[in-house]
Amino acid sequence: MNGLRIALGLVGVFGLAATAAADQAIYVGGGVGMYDVTVDGPGGNGNGNFDDSATLWRAFAGYQINKYISIQGDYQWYGNAQDTVPPGTRNQFQVDGNAWEVSVRPSYPINDRFEIFGRLGWNWYEVNAEQRARFGQPTLGKQSNSDDAMMYSAGLAFHFTPAFSVAGEYEVVDVSNGDLSSWSLNFVYKFPR
Repeated sequence: MNGLRIALGLVGVFGLAATAAADQAIYVGGGVGMYDVTVDGPGGNGNGNFDDSATLWRAFAGYQINKYISIQGDYQWYGNAQDTVPPGTRNQFQVDGNAWEVSVRPSYPINDRFEIFGRLGWNWYEVNAEQRARFGQPTLGKQSNSDDAMMYSAGLAFHFTPAFSVAGEYEVVDVSNGDLSSWSLNFVYKFPR
């Protein structure tokens, strides 16, 4: 029975794509925002957690199948976040990194100008950490970590023209040993058919 439901769902998606070929388009974009990162310390009591915010840069491209569904790939660069762990000590940590994402982007046009959307997909991230005696001093130690996790987001887009739009987006990456979330202001250009 589940196989029949999945097959019918796929037929419906491809049927929508076939009947809305006029809405198909390739788009590219970029954005800037802030990300918040928390890395859980040992013991889970919050005293040894790394917690800070820093600049986020994004570049992305996608294919709009119809006016309701797109597929999107993203590259994100996480700027330098820094914190003292635990608070009140000389243990200064600095974190930065980058990530690749692939996601499905469902959307719903409210009218000709506004559109709400979400994204659901997977994030492959690499985080680099450095320990210093004080910020600006030589590095005492470095460590890099790569992993992957599910991501999801929600946003609102405003279309200035059929080709150019601006979107605000909030994203969460479901990391296992902390929290990683971001908000960004994105500029999108849709290539005319």
